[in-house]
Amino acid sequence: MMVANISTEDQNINLIFNEEEVACLEKIENVKYQPPPKNQKPKTTKYHPKTIKWAYAVIGKLGGWKDDNKLRKAGPITLQKGLIKFYEMFEGWKLSRI
Repeated sequence: MMVANISTEDQNINLIFNEEEVACLEKIENVKYQPPPKNQKPKTTKYHPKTIKWAYAVIGKLGGWKDDNKLRKAGPITLQKGLIKFYEMFEGWKLSRI
């Protein structure tokens, strides 16, 4: 994911995640980036949905990455923390759908 984030082209998310995982990532983004009160803009990721860069942003934010500074990217430890948290959430999400 780190290499794909540096790339100038958008790569398909299906290279890394399956359809269920993508659906869970979309749900996490919708819940995590709920529209705030009317006087503020809704938070969204700046990447196109269903690309590896989009998944990088969602997973990075789960790991504690703050997308405030444009120069700082989520590092491997932050992505690992985000992936661990994501897969824990994904297991719960799968169980809730049974």
